[in-house]
Amino acid sequence: MPYPSKIFVEGYFHKGWSFVFDVAYNQYKTGNVVDKVTINKNGTYFGADFNARFAFSHWAKKEGWFDPYFTFGYGYTYRNNAVNIHTGNNSIGLGCNFFIWKGLGLNLQGLGKWVMKGDIKSNYTHYSATIVYKLLGKRRNLGDK
Repeated sequence: MPYPSKIFVEGYFHKGWSFVFDVAYNQYKTGNVVDKVTINKNGTYFGADFNARFAFSHWAKKEGWFDPYFTFGYGYTYRNNAVNIHTGNNSIGLGCNFFIWKGLGLNLQGLGKWVMKGDIKSNYTHYSATIVYKLLGKRRNLGDK
């Protein structure tokens, strides 16, 4: 799998709310700082998250090229060079979709992640830039036929 990589699936629920499942993979290089310690060998990062997302464009009553949102949820983190190699985490963040052409766009997101074991030094921030494609042109609720 090429790195850095991220893939996500989002399903619209109701009144601006949707649910998102995403996975991310990356690698650390020797010399990077993880948990306030400079690492002396390359490392691996893997994260999987399930989040709820609220699209602020819901208040505009229309879909457009600019789609900012607030997100929060729960996930799992694996970092082989961290103090806590495996841990659950709570996350909260902001992001935005920029739709450029017929459902094709760019997603920019920043998440603060608070680990569920260990101390504060294992908390971290995860930033991502992702190419997105909207499969359904018409917004539908999860469970609609």
